[in-house]
Amino acid sequence: MKKIFVLGITILLVFLIYLSTIDKKVYFLTLTSDKNNLYNDKIMEYLKEKDLLEKYVTGFNKEDMRITDFIKMIEDNKTITFNKKNQSIKNALIKADIVVLETGKVDLFSKLAYESEEDTLYEYVDSLMKDLDTYLSFIRMYCKEDVYLLAIYNPKNKFNQNIIDYMNEQMKRLSSKYKMNFIDYDITDDMIEDTIELNERGHIEIYKNLSKSLKETLFGT
Repeated sequence: MKKIFVLGITILLVFLIYLSTIDKKVYFLTLTSDKNNLYNDKIMEYLKEKDLLEKYVTGFNKEDMRITDFIKMIEDNKTITFNKKNQSIKNALIKADIVVLETGKVDLFSKLAYESEEDTLYEYVDSLMKDLDTYLSFIRMYCKEDVYLLAIYNPKNKFNQNIIDYMNEQMKRLSSKYKMNFIDYDITDDMIEDTIELNERGHIEIYKNLSKSLKETLFGT
């Protein structure tokens, strides 16, 4: 009985030592097609101020990336140079504590720019969701931590709002399927830089909603 007690105490001490030494830093990965990452940069700054940032990896971001481009990037296991070392996308996803995804905007906006028939557009969104399902399944295959998927906005009500809403509903559904956090936000006319892209105020609006969800899921506050 005494041996069992001593063994139990030993196991408890080992576990407590493990908890005290476990890495509490955050590996932050972004996969976006935005021109800039101001909303992600502000998340990085917040983590850095709290002395919680391990790495901030943005090297896989590229303008005008479609959903299928992100899929191919993972299939090919694209490698970048980060801090003078090779970093593959699969390894980055495995290590990541936070992943922010912005995708689907390029696909949808390019279609809405010349197509107005609603039935055709709904069918197109459905085809995009098949690609998104594949993409998110790949993300979850490698990343078991917190993933945040950004909603699609309607710049100055330029496009069919019904289609935008439908796209977001389907993206939210897939986020739930893969246990990811869907980030919605309100973009007003004064948050658009030109006819489509977000200005600083637009990025800050995303940051506010993204950081709120992040604090709730990552820190439980």
